Amino acid sequence: VQILGSILFTNSTKDDLILAKCACTVLQQLGAQKKLKGLSPEPQIRFPSSDDVFNRISSLILRPTESYDWFGLAEQGVNAIYALAEQPDVICGKLIMTIAGRIFERQALLDVSKQFSSMHIDGADEPITTSIGGSSPVLNEGSDDICDAFELSKLCFLIGHVAIKQVWWLEVIETEWKRRKSGSTGKSSKKASVDELEQIPILQVMASLALTKMMCVSSRFCEENLQLLITILEKSSDAIVRSNIVIGLGDIAVSFNSLIDQNISYLYKRLSDTDLTVKKNALMVLTHLVLNGMVKVKGQLSEMAKCLEDTDKRVSDLAKLFFTELATKDNAVYNNLPDIISNLSREETDRCAKKFMEALPLYQDKLHDDLLYKYLQDIVVK
Repeated sequence: VQILGSILFTNSTKDDLILAKCACTVLQQLGAQKKLKGLSPEPQIRFPSSDDVFNRISSLILRPTESYDWFGLAEQGVNAIYALAEQPDVICGKLIMTIAGRIFERQALLDVSKQFSSMHIDGADEPITTSIGGSSPVLNEGSDDICDAFELSKLCFLIGHVAIKQVWWLEVIETEWKRRKSGSTGKSSKKASVDELEQIPILQVMASLALTKMMCVSSRFCEENLQLLITILEKSSDAIVRSNIVIGLGDIAVSFNSLIDQNISYLYKRLSDTDLTVKKNALMVLTHLVLNGMVKVKGQLSEMAKCLEDTDKRVSDLAKLFFTELATKDNAVYNNLPDIISNLSREETDRCAKKFMEALPLYQDKLHDDLLYKYLQDIVVK
C-alpha cells in the first residue's frame, strides 16, 4: 500500500482533484474481499491508521479549494480510509474536527479539540490546540452566525458521508466478532438563515444530503428530524434537493419503515412533481418499497395509476411494470380497486382509468361478471 500510495499521490494528484479521486478509488481495491459461493469471505487486510497513505489522503481532503470536484474526492477518500484503515473512525473524526475548526472559532470546539490534540494528520494547517485551524477565519466580521457557505457545505457533506460509512464499519466489526466467536481465524477489525440558504444552492444540497444520511443512522435522530425533512421536501425550490430527499426517504424506510409508513403520502405527492427527475425517482422508490412490502398500500395507488399516462415514456413504462408486478401478488390490486376507481373517476383522469385497465389483464377475467368491473367499464366509456 505504501508503494501504490507513493505512485498514485504525486504532485500532479495534488493539483488535479479528479485524478486524486481516481487514485482513492484504485486504493479501495486493496481492501476488496473475495467472496466465493458457499464460503465466508476472507479476513480483510487492514493497515495502521498512522500509515503515510492515510496522511496523503487526509492532506488532499484538507487542502483549501473551492472546486466542486472536492466532493467526489472527499467521498472516495473517506471510502478508501474505511476500506483500508484499522481505525477509520479516528482518522475521519480528526478530518471533521479540522474542517469544523476552520469554520467555527468557538470555545465549545476548542474544548472538544483537546481530545484530539495528541493526533496529527499531515495537511492540517496547524495542530488543533489552543487555536483551531491555521487558515484565515471564515466567520464574517461582526457576525457569529454567518460563515463561508462553501466550507460549510464541505463540512455537511463530510459529516453525512462519514455517518453512513460508520454504520457500514460497525457491520464489519460485527461480522468479524461473529467470525471470532464461531472459531474462525483471521485478523480482528477494531473497531445560516433561510434567506441566506436560498442564495446558496450547494449548501442546501449538501446539508439536506447530510441530514438524510444521519437519519439513516439513528432512529431517535430520524424521528426528531423527520418533520423537518418533509418540510424541506415540500417547500424547497431546488429539484436536486427534492430528488435527494426522495431517495433518502427510501433509504430511511429500509431501517425505520414504520416512521416512513406513517408519512408515505408525502412521497406519493412527489409523483406529481413538476421536475421529471424527482417524479421518476419517487416512482422508483415507491415501486421498491411497495413491491418489497416495506410500506403498506393505503389507497394512494391512484397516484401511481396516473403515471401510466405520463408524457415521459420512462415514467409510464415504469408505472406499467409496477402494476404488472403488483398484480402477481395475492389480491393486492383487487383489494385497492375501490380507492383507485374513486380517485380516477374524474373527468381529467379518464384516460388514466383506461390505461390502468390495459395494464391489468390478469384481473379482467377474474372481474368480468363483477359489478365493480362493470362500473369501471362505464367510467372508461364515459
